[in-house]
Amino acid sequence: MNITILGNVCIDENQSENISYHGVGGPPSFMHKILSQFPSVELSIIAPYGADFLPYKKDLPLVNHATELETLKYKNITQAGKRSQYAFNREYAMFEDLIHSYRAKNTDAVVIAPLHAELNAQQIRSFLGDSNVPVFLLPQGYFRAFEADNRVTPREFEEYSEVLSLVNFVIMSDQDHPQWMELAKQWSNNSGVTVIVTRGPDGATIFKYEDVIDVPTVPVNEHDIVDSVGSGDIFSISFAYWFIKSRDIVKSVTFANAIARQCLFYAAENLKVDVGEAGV
Repeated sequence: MNITILGNVCIDENQSENISYHGVGGPPSFMHKILSQFPSVELSIIAPYGADFLPYKKDLPLVNHATELETLKYKNITQAGKRSQYAFNREYAMFEDLIHSYRAKNTDAVVIAPLHAELNAQQIRSFLGDSNVPVFLLPQGYFRAFEADNRVTPREFEEYSEVLSLVNFVIMSDQDHPQWMELAKQWSNNSGVTVIVTRGPDGATIFKYEDVIDVPTVPVNEHDIVDSVGSGDIFSISFAYWFIKSRDIVKSVTFANAIARQCLFYAAENLKVDVGEAGV
């Protein structure tokens, strides 16, 4: 199985539920930590990054090389289930030059996971080219604006119609937008995409045209959570992996719920999963 990710990597400074650390962050990095534990997966990542990221890169399968610019940096502070975020070096974390050099080729699926709204529909269309494979979008970056002090604040995903016309699945969190249910129904009905909303201890909900399907999970006591940063990314890539194998949306959500739950008991630098315990 070959999976291609177009998204942002970053350097994280995290103060999470029960741990604080510096390390590699961004959706592609969390996805790699999970996929590297799944059998028979080859991953290709296209992401902007600078030379300051090289100490964090390790075995991350980045196709492109480092630039002379600095890498996107995120500060995440999670307390009582709520997260505050700050983003730095955003002006260097752009995709335009990468799109001119790389395309989605020889892959079984494409995952689009930007951390800001600067990746536009034209760039995504150019990257996908004539590939005819499932495309999974994590829209969290399109819901983010930034204050003068670099704090992340809410934004409306105004360009959704153009972007969603290029993808098959949207995977978002109920924390991404206060009207997540209305958005999910609107996108599914109007754009024809399948929308999956992760809902923490309540599992996830699938929106496919008029169908709304709740897929429960086993809740984890907040005091037992070591680190929840990256949970959405872990869920998303686990869903994509199992969907490529099975083409079954509900079973893929069940699998993704189980894998994301397992990861709550580990720090991001030491994630461990057991596919056999996923129960699919």
